Amino acid sequence: MEKRDEPDVRFIGEQDGTPERELKAEFCQLFADRPHIRSAYLAQVAFVDSEPTEVVFAVQSTTGDDLELVRAICECFAQRFRRDAHLDIMFMTAEQAIDAAAVCKAFYCVPGHEICTQRKTDE
Repeated sequence: MEKRDEPDVRFIGEQDGTPERELKAEFCQLFADRPHIRSAYLAQVAFVDSEPTEVVFAVQSTTGDDLELVRAICECFAQRFRRDAHLDIMFMTAEQAIDAAAVCKAFYCVPGHEICTQRKTDE
């Protein structure tokens, strides 16, 4: 596990497919007893210093970085994908969550959360 800071992230779109939907369902189970999780996305992003897009698990939390959650996500991911596969995990600011919601559908959202409510009225 390695931490990196990426201040400039551009959300491109949702990462979706059968394996991703199964992973998202497992992630939702992880959030059931974590009320501080507000919304979550599996998104394609571009970092300023990175040419190709990357897939990130982007989560908005009222408590910020959550090492216990990171470990649980890594464990869940490792059970489904090859050993050489990796998943970047990003704890979003409120502004980044708005950017993500503009191009992605949250696979997890706390009922009544303004970003999710806004997205439903836009669809």
